[in-house]
Amino acid sequence: MPTLQNLPLSQSAVVIDFNSDNVPLKLIEMGLIAGAEVKLIQIAPLGDPYLFEISGSYVAIRKELAAQIEVSEVISQSHE
Repeated sequence: MPTLQNLPLSQSAVVIDFNSDNVPLKLIEMGLIAGAEVKLIQIAPLGDPYLFEISGSYVAIRKELAAQIEVSEVISQSHE
């Protein structure tokens, strides 16, 4: 199963599952829930943390935590 850690830069996916005991409550309050669309915006120069857009908020998530959040396959980006 793909995770946030494997999401390609500038691509989106939908959160499928994660262990809520490992995810800070603040991230859940900011929209990191099953069914939420998540987009990888940027990766820090040393590879950690990652910057994601979740429900209109920008959230930095450490690589270790990103590896624990399962997502659907990448959502194709439409060019309108």
